Amino acid sequence: MWNGTDRGWTSTVEDLLVDASGTTNTDLVIAEAAVGPDDPMLVMYTSGSTAEPKGVIHGHGGVVRHPYNLLPFRDLVPGDVLYTPMPLFWVGGLTYTLVSAMHAGATVVFEGRFEAGATLDLIEAEKVTHVVGWPHMSQALTEHPSFPTRDLSAVRGGSLDALLPPGLRVGDPELRANSLGMTESLGPHSIELIGSALPEAKRGSFGRAVPGIEHRIVDPSTDEEVLEGELGEIWIRGYPLMLGLVGAPNHAVFMSDGWYRTGDVGHLDADGHLYFKGRMGDQIKTSGMNVMPREVELVIEEQPEVMHAFVAGVTHTERGQDVAAAVVLRPGMSVDSEEVLERLRGDLSSYKVPRHVAIYDSPEDLPWLESGKIDLRRLVGMLAERYAS
Repeated sequence: MWNGTDRGWTSTVEDLLVDASGTTNTDLVIAEAAVGPDDPMLVMYTSGSTAEPKGVIHGHGGVVRHPYNLLPFRDLVPGDVLYTPMPLFWVGGLTYTLVSAMHAGATVVFEGRFEAGATLDLIEAEKVTHVVGWPHMSQALTEHPSFPTRDLSAVRGGSLDALLPPGLRVGDPELRANSLGMTESLGPHSIELIGSALPEAKRGSFGRAVPGIEHRIVDPSTDEEVLEGELGEIWIRGYPLMLGLVGAPNHAVFMSDGWYRTGDVGHLDADGHLYFKGRMGDQIKTSGMNVMPREVELVIEEQPEVMHAFVAGVTHTERGQDVAAAVVLRPGMSVDSEEVLERLRGDLSSYKVPRHVAIYDSPEDLPWLESGKIDLRRLVGMLAERYAS
């Protein structure tokens, strides 16, 4: 059944179990022999938060191997219970959660739509050990009125630091081990032990390349590798990389030696730690100066009243672009745009301080994609309509 209506392409769990009961080991051997690691397994579309969605083709080898190879970085063991609202049409739900759980012998609790109270009910009732979600979920859950009385003692891992027992929390998000990935790489291509604390010298690091993956930082105007510590475009190469894109010849997708241009901007340090600074297309050019939105967002989000901050460029006839920010406040908090700007002037270079700040009371006032990401294209349109000149 699908929404109460029969669909020929669906079946029940009971039917699936009956079909499986008739499958022999010989059937499995024949099926396995008919498929190779490089044979296409699925097409997964990118979120389309900054550009039109792309159809990413992945092979059997990457889909099976990569989630398994990430297990040591995630501390997943048999008997764990993972919770996520991430959809199965997205890499976060399919490979990072479902396939990983299958490898680990863990249980997955999926939720169709995130709502703080109902989600806390589910995490508590199912004794969830790992919560996999987006940063805005953490704030919504911890600020729910019932949060202080909840028994979340089973939680010991995942991506939401605030849900962990006090002894496991890192606190400073810039010192909490993180990962960087994309649909084209089946999730993380750079990672450290999730939830661990980074030394101060590695503040802001997104970890190091997963074994079997290479990183290169390149000047996008020359395709030449830049010096250590210099900003450039992040290129990746390795086993979990997609086979290609729907409708695009491979020579238009990959470099001749197999490297893939991610469109992300960052730099590497001497130890191979990767530092992500934003998307190439996100860079704001104002009065001849370059501004990376994420740098400004992090400073805005340090303010106690702020839940989320999103920064983008809006057209200006003389300066080229102005820096504009959309700021979502925490429930019950208030601050005006002038106060936000006054604080930023003490923390940012003058050209990085937004000329415009739009204040919103709820995340629901902003456009979101089904994947849980902000719809950046629509947000830029909102800011441009309000501030462009």
